Amino acid sequence: MFSKKAIAIDVAISNKNDAIDYLIDLAYRAGYLSNSEIFKAIVLEREASISTNVGLGVAIPHGKSQSVSDAFIAMIRPVNPIQWDDDSKDEAVGLIFLIGVSKIVIHYI
Repeated sequence: MFSKKAIAIDVAISNKNDAIDYLIDLAYRAGYLSNSEIFKAIVLEREASISTNVGLGVAIPHGKSQSVSDAFIAMIRPVNPIQWDDDSKDEAVGLIFLIGVSKIVIHYI
């Protein structure tokens, strides 16, 4: 679920799409994703329905997909906080967590 490979500090990004791309790449390189493009589409679809900017400078984009091989949390801290949404009234984001879970359900007896 947690790996140093899925954490990056002082990342040079300037917007939400760059942040999501960077996080998904971290998760893919850490072995959590089998298909980063499918997972990215799911995360962006979710993001389009409602913002994942939770306030206090934190955003938590997330997705559920069969391309997730193991549940994970990836994290980045940009060099400078970024504007997460088009609404300039929202607080800039300085800490971003990406959560991925698998759609595959395991039933236990």
